Formats: sequence, C-alpha cells, structure tokens
Amino acid sequence: MTCAETRRQLPEPDPASLGQVEQHLLTCPPCRVEQQALREVDRRIEQLGQHRLQLASQVLQVSRTPSPLPLLPRSKTSPLLRLTGLALVGAGLLFLVLLAFFRVR
Repeated sequence: MTCAETRRQLPEPDPASLGQVEQHLLTCPPCRVEQQALREVDRRIEQLGQHRLQLASQVLQVSRTPSPLPLLPRSKTSPLLRLTGLALVGAGLLFLVLLAFFRVR
C-alpha cells in the first residue's frame, strides 16, 4: 500500500483495509505522524463540541432563571395620544402618496 492510499484511509481505516494500513504504518514514520496529527485534530474537534454543549447548557439554564428586574416597564399611554399618533402617521402617508402622484404627472 502506498503512502497516498494509506493517508486516504487515515485517521481510522475501514475494516477491509485495516491490516494493510497497519502494515504500512509500521514501516512509514511520516504516515504514522500524519495519523497521530489527524487523531489529535479529531480529539480537539470533539473537545470543542463538548465545550459548546456545556456553554449552550449554561445559556439555557440562565435563560430559564427568572430575572430579578423587570425587562421593560409598561408605559401607560392615553387613548387620545395613541389616536393622535395614528392620525399623524396617516396624514404623513397621505402626503407621501399625493407627492408621488403629482411628481409622476
């Protein structure tokens, strides 16, 4: 088995070619180093996944804990003030529509 064929099987060769890969690794130090490096990468990726799971668990736990402070105080807006605001928004929209209509002509 060549180095290229062996490295395509790394870090964990399939069962059908396991014996050939192991035989090659016994005689080829660069391929052994490659296998060790790829196993280290796999280990670190798994470690990162575990770390992310722990962080997600902590965030979820904190989000389920009730806050001692209210998020936003409710404002008490009078109905007349709301109606005035809606009228102003409506007048502004009407102005924009009329402006667009007369600019086209």
